[in-house]
Amino acid sequence: MGNTHTPSHPGPPQTKPRLRVTDRDLEVFRFVEDYQVLSTSQFRKLLFPSLSRTRKRLSALSDAGLIRRFKRAVMFGTGSAEDLWLPTKKGIQLANSYHTRAKSNGVGSYRRGSYSELFLDHTLARNQFRVDLEVAVRQTSGATSMKWRQGSEISVSVYGVIGNPPRLDRVTLVPDGLMDLQSSGSGTSFAVEIDRGTCTLGRLCKKLEFYRRFYEQITEKLQCNHNSLRILVVTTNCKRCQSVRRKLQSSIPASGGVDDLIWFTCLDCMSRDAGGVLSQEWITVHGKRKQLVGDLK
Repeated sequence: MGNTHTPSHPGPPQTKPRLRVTDRDLEVFRFVEDYQVLSTSQFRKLLFPSLSRTRKRLSALSDAGLIRRFKRAVMFGTGSAEDLWLPTKKGIQLANSYHTRAKSNGVGSYRRGSYSELFLDHTLARNQFRVDLEVAVRQTSGATSMKWRQGSEISVSVYGVIGNPPRLDRVTLVPDGLMDLQSSGSGTSFAVEIDRGTCTLGRLCKKLEFYRRFYEQITEKLQCNHNSLRILVVTTNCKRCQSVRRKLQSSIPASGGVDDLIWFTCLDCMSRDAGGVLSQEWITVHGKRKQLVGDLK
């Protein structure tokens, strides 16, 4: 008796159940548009109770085309890189259709194409500081509110005498972020500079010098209260921080209030505990100790 084969019929194609968009998903779309790129662990801090639930929900949103998963290349033998998450046009449009706090003028920071390693390193470092700050503000009574601005809306052009030989020219400064902290009815604005060590020491110090020299013009253009703007510099390590401060000490006087304008810390020293960013100790060019909330004027 010959072998017989009965063809199998798989039946109707299986379809995934339609994804139900939650309020938290809308927050995911808003955050990933606003921050430009976020890691799984950063999303965990912002929105989710556990890392496993973070991975599961972000994967579902990615499968639905509402956010985009991005994996960075790693050296062989160094393990796998953490997933990164980027906005998609579909996700942002869906968020706008729900009338969320996402930008009402459309796609916003959505961008196509590839992302350089330099862009990812710098953006993730800036976002780590911002995520820690946002979480700390939620959990700390000392700071009642925080507003963050970045990109073209805080690009500042000022005019002054620069160079050697001296000439009148325009200087454009774009901080990595501008945050306004409010506490008990008073507040201070902080321009944030994340230093990844990719520019020379001289170039970084020159930029910080411009903040001091054109302080009045900058505070006016950024719409900060008079004498309320401080410059926060986060370097990669303590050695870099000390080198920058040492180089600036010859041009920034220790007296007259000028030393209070620029504050430093490094990633090695940043606390990751709840409220750590707000209680983090910063240091001025000449060694004064400062805190974000404790020194609000």
